[in-house]
Amino acid sequence: MTKKIVGDECIDINVRKARIEDVIDLSELFIEFIGTDSNIEKMQNQLEIISTQPNYYVADTIFE
Repeated sequence: MTKKIVGDECIDINVRKARIEDVIDLSELFIEFIGTDSNIEKMQNQLEIISTQPNYYVADTIFE
């Protein structure tokens, strides 16, 4: 885990393997970046595939 200070906030960043249960958060992130809804079912199918691969990671964050 890494701590980073951004402005007045401290952010904990944890890099870990992607998991199927990440689908909702990744969908929301997709909407933020692209500005359009994502297909959660297709995204979940992709996460099921990549979660078995050793080289796919996500960074989760906690804002303090």
